Amino acid sequence: MRVDAARFRTALVEAHSKAHRAGAPLSVWWLDVDDCSQLNDHFGEDAVDQALAAFERELRALSDAREGAVFARMDGAAWAVAWPGLDQTAAAVSAETLRQTQASKEGVALSFSVGIACRKLGEPALNLLEEAELACTRAKQAGRGQVILR
Repeated sequence: MRVDAARFRTALVEAHSKAHRAGAPLSVWWLDVDDCSQLNDHFGEDAVDQALAAFERELRALSDAREGAVFARMDGAAWAVAWPGLDQTAAAVSAETLRQTQASKEGVALSFSVGIACRKLGEPALNLLEEAELACTRAKQAGRGQVILR
């Protein structure tokens, strides 16, 4: 389910609480397009906007297929996703598959850096979002186009 950035935080707190009660995993991803301004310069803003819209449709389909999943476009070309039921291993594999799929598209191929934070016992929900964003920053600093677990 897609929500706005403010509602995402509320939905994340709800998902975190539900995962805590069930003793279930929860992963939070921060996905950020690498070098978006260079893509705009090379392909044009309209083509890049279409590629971003197509990506968001794919993200919506993935989140609709997983009960309780929620995502939001946070700013510019960055998204946050809360995935109930995905542990660290499954989250890393899923994120890498999504990243590779986007990077191999015809036309405007989107390269993403992805940061992942998985729920730890006693950790506040919004800390997951901050940790995922920090892991994404580390992915960009490490060369972009990578998935980094915190």
